[in-house]
Amino acid sequence: MERLIKPMVQRDLARKMVFLTGPRQAGKTTLAQMMAGQFPDAQLLNCSAV
Repeated sequence: MERLIKPMVQRDLARKMVFLTGPRQAGKTTLAQMMAGQFPDAQLLNCSAV
């Protein structure tokens, strides 16, 4: 599924660090994992609040 926010995240990742926030089960981790493959030096950190 193509996410509406994906082009904006791609544009910003070329220049800076991006934080994805939002409600539970909105696809934040899935989007980050899909996009991490496009950036060989990317680090994906998942911070879950309990």
